[in-house]
Amino acid sequence: MLYGDLLPSLLARNLVRLRAPPRVPNPLPLWYRADLTCAFHQNAPGHDIEHCYPLKEEVQKLIHSKELTFTDPDPVVQNNPLPPHGPAVNMIQVCPEDGLILNAQDIKTPLVPIHIRMCEATMFSHNHGICKVCAVDPRGCA
Repeated sequence: MLYGDLLPSLLARNLVRLRAPPRVPNPLPLWYRADLTCAFHQNAPGHDIEHCYPLKEEVQKLIHSKELTFTDPDPVVQNNPLPPHGPAVNMIQVCPEDGLILNAQDIKTPLVPIHIRMCEATMFSHNHGICKVCAVDPRGCA
């Protein structure tokens, strides 16, 4: 959350008060930006609200005192209707009915690369690298 988005709610809840504009330092430090203004310092020039260290300190104090939290009061995880899964499940994908391939002739990927991948996964024991038929026939061997 950006500090610019957070400041209005902090002000509305009376958790912070706007500060008086600081005096302009002489000579100007390297970090001073006259083109930026800070809403926490009543739009004083020199920095923007995202780089306002006094505001960051105030927010940190509110977090430590537990007056300000960024946690969801009712986590969605506790309301999750899915049953508990083992450590192997890391994704759930929805597949629409029209995405199912019921006929082998509708498969767009050639069967030889699929067979090679299945052999690499040790589902079959066939070495396509030394097979004489696979070397000359693009459809592979029987």
